Amino acid sequence: MITPIGTETALVHDVERLRERFSQTQDLYREVCAVLFFRYGITPTTNKLYQLVRKGSMSAPSQALAAFWQE
Repeated sequence: MITPIGTETALVHDVERLRERFSQTQDLYREVCAVLFFRYGITPTTNKLYQLVRKGSMSAPSQALAAFWQE
């Protein structure tokens, strides 16, 4: 079983790998939403997304989150 600290470390690692694949801010936020929700079972929030990605304005994760839930 992964500990909460282990989960956070793995999540940060996954986000770094996604940064290499997605240069567009909205694409990166969308992919991080998917990883949080489908791989880790964590409901993505605007604050959590921004803490992990730290790219763009605060409206960027908010827009990506809305689009994620619509899909």
